[in-house]
Amino acid sequence: MASKVRYPYIMLNTFEVRSIPLDRLFCPCATVNAFVERLAESFEKDGLLNPVIVVRLSVEDFLARKGAKGKAKLLKRIPADWQTINVVWGGNNRVEAARILGFDEIDCVMMPNFDVAMQVQDNHREWNKADARKQREKRACK
Repeated sequence: MASKVRYPYIMLNTFEVRSIPLDRLFCPCATVNAFVERLAESFEKDGLLNPVIVVRLSVEDFLARKGAKGKAKLLKRIPADWQTINVVWGGNNRVEAARILGFDEIDCVMMPNFDVAMQVQDNHREWNKADARKQREKRACK
């Protein structure tokens, strides 16, 4: 079942949401252990609240975006049999938390390119900041 999340300005229902096996996701960024642990606790309590932001493209196109050194490092991490790659743009920590908990797959919102993925992620972060401010204000008024 897909997550029911709306981002300000960009509606999630504009993009396909699908469950993707964890072993078919490529996480280019390092994770933060303390944050992964908190996410795992949250998943156990509330489930996945936000899908992972993913850009799917050919391995060739992904590598073309990188310099020679970056390409060489990435080639070591990308399985040789992959023709396409599901690059995690937003949610590397969520993917790791899901792995720790033994999930087989995770909901992903599929972005058409990295520019749109960046816009969605930026909007999501701003929305989260605004929501956190509202929650603090509510607590302060009590």
